[in-house]
Amino acid sequence: MKVRFALLRFGVGREVKVSAAKLRGYIASRFPDEILLHQHLGGRFIYSYPKVQYKIIGGVPFIVGLEEGADLLPRIASEVEELVLGAEVFPLLGKEIVEEEVELKEANPPLRYRFFTPWLALNEENYEKYLKLSPKERRRELSRILVGNLITMAKGLEYVVLFDVWAKVFVHPVPTSFKRVPLIGFLGEFETNFALPNFIGLGKSVSRGFGTIRMIGEAGAARNKQLRRLSEEEG
Repeated sequence: MKVRFALLRFGVGREVKVSAAKLRGYIASRFPDEILLHQHLGGRFIYSYPKVQYKIIGGVPFIVGLEEGADLLPRIASEVEELVLGAEVFPLLGKEIVEEEVELKEANPPLRYRFFTPWLALNEENYEKYLKLSPKERRRELSRILVGNLITMAKGLEYVVLFDVWAKVFVHPVPTSFKRVPLIGFLGEFETNFALPNFIGLGKSVSRGFGTIRMIGEAGAARNKQLRRLSEEEG
């Protein structure tokens, strides 16, 4: 199955130090009629895999759009001339959209990815369980959770998985926070037999930039080149 993918990069001229949640809040307030941008309907939150995801990567603001979410990025690019992120205003010096079709499929040989924003794998319940496990058991449990995240992503994009998904994680815990609440996230790498779009998020709060991945190794070099070029332009 091929999925429409778009990446919108904002040129702001200086490093953005606030969280991606601020970017999400500002864009959602500018386009309250677009449910995919904020995932609220009738005052209720829509619990589904986000097709619009907000990122701050290396101090540069990005938005990722998938399927119908990809269709919204040109409108955002044409109508937004500044970003108001917390107490700071960032006039936009440029905007660029990268669009492509990416394929969801079984990967053979398996592929390796890196989390370059913290992966929120645990909730309050399984965090207590995680603390009681041995290091080997923790890795196995996180691998199991990641497989669940992959299946959730596939369902959200209406992709029917017809193979046995597996994943092996090689991560370490890092302190992070969400809405000023201290949390434990994970950074590191994982292997899987599921070919994934670069720069999507896995786990919890992916619309706010958590759990962002990219392919690494020889297979990922070409696919990462575009984002690296855009980030270097900002610097």
